[in-house]
Amino acid sequence: MYGTLRGLNKMKARQNGVVLLILSLFSTTAFSDEAKIVLKSVKIESSQEQSGDELYISVTEFPKKQLPQNYQVPTFPTHWLSQYITNVRDVLIWKKDLKDCNDIDLMLTLVEEDVQPWNADDSLGTLKLKLTCQNGKMHGFWVIPDAGIVSKNANQKDSFVFSGDKSKYDLQFSFENIATP
Repeated sequence: MYGTLRGLNKMKARQNGVVLLILSLFSTTAFSDEAKIVLKSVKIESSQEQSGDELYISVTEFPKKQLPQNYQVPTFPTHWLSQYITNVRDVLIWKKDLKDCNDIDLMLTLVEEDVQPWNADDSLGTLKLKLTCQNGKMHGFWVIPDAGIVSKNANQKDSFVFSGDKSKYDLQFSFENIATP
């Protein structure tokens, strides 16, 4: 009886192992079908407000054949405090399923949050990322709408300095499944 139970348990363990292997292969494939933009790091050189800034990134997506969408990272009412901004790492800013591969313009704006309705939020700079879809693969390139406020950091790839309203922040991005020049 014990021999039969041990044999059944071994067979069940092998089946579970095969199922786990298949699931892990499927999950790897599922993730590779997404294009992603990640905020790798943020460095502060100077804040806008003397007591420190409350920051978020406004993301506006302009797909070619759909209505625009806007959201913020981190989601409202959360924000990042400039005193701790160097702890912000590897934050997913945007993702898209490549099965629905369409041309998209993304506007990424670093915003200093203020108390509404008395004080409007302040833009510290905006980047535009033009994404095109060719043969199911996303291609992207950066456009700087106002070079007086945002500049390319020559020392690092996909890194930009936002210096609006007397502040200075260095943001570095990375891409997954997006080809860039």
